[in-house]
Amino acid sequence: VSMKLSDYFILRNTLAAVTPAGPLLGQFLFVQTYGNAVNAIHTLKLTNGSVSIDGSVVGALDDPEFRGQVAVASAQVREFQFDRFAAEVVVNKREAQAKNIAAARGRSTVAGSTTLMLRDSDGSNPGVAAQLTFRNVDIAEVAKEAGVTEPLAGTGTVTAQISGTLEQPEATMQVDVQNPAALGEKMDRLRASVHYAGDFVQVRDGIVNDAGSELRFNGSYRHGAQNWRSGDLTFEASTNSLPLARLELLAEQTPKVAGTLSGRVTGAATMDRGGFALRLAEGSANLRQIVVGAQAVGDMAVTAQTRGTDLTVSANGTAKESKIEASGAWKLEGDSPGSARVK
Repeated sequence: VSMKLSDYFILRNTLAAVTPAGPLLGQFLFVQTYGNAVNAIHTLKLTNGSVSIDGSVVGALDDPEFRGQVAVASAQVREFQFDRFAAEVVVNKREAQAKNIAAARGRSTVAGSTTLMLRDSDGSNPGVAAQLTFRNVDIAEVAKEAGVTEPLAGTGTVTAQISGTLEQPEATMQVDVQNPAALGEKMDRLRASVHYAGDFVQVRDGIVNDAGSELRFNGSYRHGAQNWRSGDLTFEASTNSLPLARLELLAEQTPKVAGTLSGRVTGAATMDRGGFALRLAEGSANLRQIVVGAQAVGDMAVTAQTRGTDLTVSANGTAKESKIEASGAWKLEGDSPGSARVK
């Protein structure tokens, strides 16, 4: 079944023709006056579901207002499917409000309020103001629906404040993800403040916790028109005491590598249909109490930076009381091999 909310109002009033003519006429005029504005909420598709709208129409015939409750079960708006939705609504010529929203999809829930400001006569692209809290968000499911092919996991809570218009929204979100996993790495918790506006996403005050260690990060991403997989990325990250054994990349190596890592890195890169091309990077790291297999190695300090398309790396430290110095250079573009020396 597929029907617009205005069609539902008309159908409901026709079936309720046994009611007095006055209320029936008032409700019918309500739909005729700004049915297009109601349709700005988009076509609602039911999948063996139901819609219940109960309330009253008040005000003058040329400026009616509907106040009541809306409940929807097993439905879809655009490409988004949900199990249930309920809210207290107020709709007039100027705006449509939904308060005390309670919606669910599987284990995920949404609560909050939203207002659509009906600026245009046809109800297209209304202004939006919303405060919403999403709980038990399945990160893997959201990533899949967004077209992300890289494996992601975790369970998130997101508190969002949304403004702008329905077609061009802006949002400031507080994100808290339990047991996140990405790029082959697993963590205990991730928190960050995210701002979204048009083609730009900014991440601030990011914190990753894992086994008592902490990594802080910031970043931004400006993507191409209608294409999230291509754009320009900037990043910054630092940590004070990250156990090397917690890195999945090293945990899979033989012999095993242990120790602690502290350091900071900044950089910029270009994403092209999921590909990653580093443009700028600078960082330093200190590796302490390095153990390879069962052998204690020592400590090492590493610095890296880019100059144009060249990446240079230098390191110095101790290994079994012997001093080590190393340096190398590599091209960020092309297939030319790099070079390194150790003494």
